[in-house]
Amino acid sequence: MAFMTEARKVADVAAPLGHRYHALCHCVERFSPLGFQATLEYLATNVGVTDDRWTSAQLSSALDLLMQERGRSVAFNARWAAQRRARKLAGHRVSRDELLERDSMPWLTWPREEIRNRRLTLRSVPIDVFPFRPSQREDYQAVLATMPAATHELHATFDVTVYDDWLRIPYRIYNPPPVSADLVRLSDHHRLMLNCLYSRHHDGHVRQEHIRRLIQADEPWVAPYVVALIGEYVVEIIADIAVGLSDVHTIGSWQARRYGRFARDNPTFIDLTTQRVESYWREYYALDYARPGHDVSGRPEYPGFGLVRALRKAAAERPLLDAGCPTSTGTSTGRVETG
Repeated sequence: MAFMTEARKVADVAAPLGHRYHALCHCVERFSPLGFQATLEYLATNVGVTDDRWTSAQLSSALDLLMQERGRSVAFNARWAAQRRARKLAGHRVSRDELLERDSMPWLTWPREEIRNRRLTLRSVPIDVFPFRPSQREDYQAVLATMPAATHELHATFDVTVYDDWLRIPYRIYNPPPVSADLVRLSDHHRLMLNCLYSRHHDGHVRQEHIRRLIQADEPWVAPYVVALIGEYVVEIIADIAVGLSDVHTIGSWQARRYGRFARDNPTFIDLTTQRVESYWREYYALDYARPGHDVSGRPEYPGFGLVRALRKAAAERPLLDAGCPTSTGTSTGRVETG
């Protein structure tokens, strides 16, 4: 239903192009077989968009492509569900092969491997990246030495850039919190790095405790740890971030410059965070919080929406001077005020 509502907005040739483009983005948020950014890029390439300048005809053509592929998806999933129901009635449990068939998206006609390989070639990630900047490798080892051994092995990570450096950040860590005696021996810089790592802890209470110590830190490598939590499911943590980043809405503030630069350098990560905000709101919080422009029965807006909106606004401003633009061999120079 939500997809078709946005699709009608795209198809409305009397509406402003900007409104129609944003409606197309909302359609892609709800149906993106290649991932949000890759799907949008595929549509743009196939309808002849150059320099991100869409025409009315291109928007209509892109919607047609998306609708056709979505139709194939809906038809396949309906057939798969019907077959699964029949097998269940016959006493057969769902098999691994059935799930693999469904998840492989056999209905997809777009060249997914070609697109994935092209994107990896454009943005290849070094093999030896770690959760901080290259100049912090020794500091990172010192921080690890204070952390108790993990109870579970780490698997999932995500990659972002901070200026010229790649960071590979764990999705979750399973290390118990360090003892107080070890923390006393750490410098302020090391404690800040420790707070970053424990903001990825599997326990939401631990994440919240450590993110509260990060929000006011004006260091470029802190931003991805804060932004990542905006796209997670604990609304209390997102509310804390909304309070701590209240100045990110103010163009020219150090928060707007710092987080705007990070958002500008990592558009795919911001797109993914936006999709997660939408998904978690819809799944867990739609009855308690409203989405933007839909204030129903006095419900407040879900805080994640305001944060991603502010990040995109700050990224679009492109200020003349980013706060503390260190090279890959140095650390932040601190806040740089303009004006």
